Amino acid sequence: MLKRSVTTNDDRNRGPAAGLAVPLLPGQVVSSMVLVAALVLSLIDLVRPNDLLPPVTVALLGVAICLMYRQLSVTAWILVGLSLGTLAWALWTGIGVADLVMVARRVVYLPTLIVAMTLLRVALQETALVADAGAYVVFQPPGRRYALLAFGAHIFGILLNIGGYMLLCAIAFTSQETAKVSERIAAIQKRRISTALMRGFAATLFWSPFSVGLNILLPLRPGIDWVTYLPYGLAGMVVYAGLGWIVDRFENPRRARAGAAPLVVERQGRVSALLGMVGILAVIAGAGILGNALWGVQMRAALLGLVPVVAIAWVLIFSMPGAVGGVPAGLRVFRTKALAGLSANGNEVTIMTTAAMLGLLLGLIVDPGLVQGLILWTGLTDIWLAFAIAVAIFVSAFLWVPPLVATTMIVMSVTAAGIPIADALLVLAVMSGWATSMLVSPMTATMVIAATRLGLSTITVGMKWNWLFSAVFLCAIGPVFWLIWG
Repeated sequence: MLKRSVTTNDDRNRGPAAGLAVPLLPGQVVSSMVLVAALVLSLIDLVRPNDLLPPVTVALLGVAICLMYRQLSVTAWILVGLSLGTLAWALWTGIGVADLVMVARRVVYLPTLIVAMTLLRVALQETALVADAGAYVVFQPPGRRYALLAFGAHIFGILLNIGGYMLLCAIAFTSQETAKVSERIAAIQKRRISTALMRGFAATLFWSPFSVGLNILLPLRPGIDWVTYLPYGLAGMVVYAGLGWIVDRFENPRRARAGAAPLVVERQGRVSALLGMVGILAVIAGAGILGNALWGVQMRAALLGLVPVVAIAWVLIFSMPGAVGGVPAGLRVFRTKALAGLSANGNEVTIMTTAAMLGLLLGLIVDPGLVQGLILWTGLTDIWLAFAIAVAIFVSAFLWVPPLVATTMIVMSVTAAGIPIADALLVLAVMSGWATSMLVSPMTATMVIAATRLGLSTITVGMKWNWLFSAVFLCAIGPVFWLIWG
């Protein structure tokens, strides 16, 4: 149970310096430094491409994964085996060195982006800004709870990644468990909290500059970049979020929510704190767009370089004279917590590295003529093809295929086969299928975290609670494609 706390002026000045440094094992330090080295090499390759850097970076990621092997889940081990087996298959079929370098260059970005985002999460997560923003979105009356929880999960998910999602889950579910309500109302609260958090987090896929999906797929379609795609991604996100709210209202009409009470307030939340987090996101994204417009810096390179800078700047701001410990203490504690946080990323780094490698290699191995023949046989073109792709990715979730693998393989195959389809349409279709598959797939972290916290099966939390929304959204996204590209 969360302890009752009240926000004070001293509280608001607490940053990383407020925590106590904990001893680190040598293996934690080494694995963290290896990950930082991989981040640096990935950034250098984005700014000044060199074909030697991607293979070296992959090797560093492999070393880090070996050092963190105790953290790996069953899913991660399966992906390690499949990716290594597929690599052996690709080498046996005679894949060229240039193709291997291309795969390596596209594989390394996602895990190194996780490294950069970990630094930002460590800098932000223990500040009063995050605690107050989390409290504000959680402790709301029933009528506003879904919308603010979804919005909070969206912003927290972009800035803090899965750590932000876990933080809101902890606050919301712990508070719900202390509420004195009937079993019927408790069941409604659990379902609404879970669906709001999962859908809000999944919606980040559509447009976030840190989106795993966009950062692996946009480089596969050279005709489009993040800035060009952004309006379409925002449109998809609005439809996804809006339908989520409508379905929540349909499933939980006012009379069904009668008797529900606001959750127990454990901390005084502030709307200004939530707006502050939105401001941080705007600064990072805006700086990346500005760098791209003025100096031609790739958006991916700008983000990879900006995020650690923002993290360190945040630590310095919250560790200035007057804060606990001062600047030197703040930097020392940040360094310790950053090393601890980086060394705890074994599962995430492994899954991102191996899933991306598996999808990219399969995309190269699959015969483009086979894909082209299959699509021509179905007679699907443009909008109908996009809709079929979205549904296929959603269905693949029930076959235990990780969304990253399915989407990467599909986009590479369609691209290699030369199928005529608008870049933005293809990417939006893929993101639509991925965002819905996240709500039902037992392979996703968001699903496992919510189901484990509630003590329920992934079938209940996923398919039972999200089937209607998934069906409604997939049926609605087709007309959206037609309105834009018809």
